[in-house]
Amino acid sequence: MEYYIHCLPGRIRIKSPSLKKNPVKAQEMVCRLNEFPGILEAIVNDLTGSLIVIFDPKKIDEQTIITFLEKKGHFNWERAQTNDQYIHRAAVKATQLIWDAAFGSVVGTDLKGTPLAPLAVLI
Repeated sequence: MEYYIHCLPGRIRIKSPSLKKNPVKAQEMVCRLNEFPGILEAIVNDLTGSLIVIFDPKKIDEQTIITFLEKKGHFNWERAQTNDQYIHRAAVKATQLIWDAAFGSVVGTDLKGTPLAPLAVLI
């Protein structure tokens, strides 16, 4: 699982492999974040590793929260993908699957019954 981040004014959502299926660390992080002045609520789903932080941007900024998460080993900017990157990768994968299905079907039909039919399996 990669790191994921999505920021809106007053809201950060991250996914972290270190929080996934780790209820003790996840709950500890929620408690620590909820102690910060300006953080209104921190919610974690330890099944998915998703953490949502709702905050008052007049009292705390997103970089402070992200830096804290990095120091605690729950986030890595270098390995993170943004929402736009996530959607782009999903679209590329979907397009590839559709192309493979359509092209494979055409090639399989065109070669069916010919001496090249075994090649259709490889394509």
